[in-house]
Amino acid sequence: MYDPNREELFTAMHGVGAWLNGQRIQCSTSSTLSESVLATGFPFRDFSFAEQYMPTLHTAITSTRGIRRLGAAALDLAWVACGRFDGYWEMGLAPWDVAAGTVIVREAGGYCEDMYGQDPWPIGGYVSSANASIKDELQQMLQPHLRRPE
Repeated sequence: MYDPNREELFTAMHGVGAWLNGQRIQCSTSSTLSESVLATGFPFRDFSFAEQYMPTLHTAITSTRGIRRLGAAALDLAWVACGRFDGYWEMGLAPWDVAAGTVIVREAGGYCEDMYGQDPWPIGGYVSSANASIKDELQQMLQPHLRRPE
């Protein structure tokens, strides 16, 4: 995945690793959600999941070091992979938004999952991603507000 604004090329190979401009990358080592900076994407066209999303945003705002929004799911995931963000969640994405980023995060030692736990990767567009230390805490933050997609 290429970010032309920063001239950064993120690559990964399943079972081998992840790189940024040829240098090996790994997820952050932040150990708690309260120490973490998270990224997300806001609903903008499809508001069908806003009832689930808004409480997660409120909880994240009040229980983390901060929330950021870049506006591109693939880039958000790449930034989790290289440790710029400690975690990320978003709803209503397409498979092409998360396919490359999922591999990059996983190969950088992180987790990128379907937040409902239904699929082996976030093909359904509901993604949560984090370093190994905060993944469970992030999922616990999301779970009380989720309802199964129809």
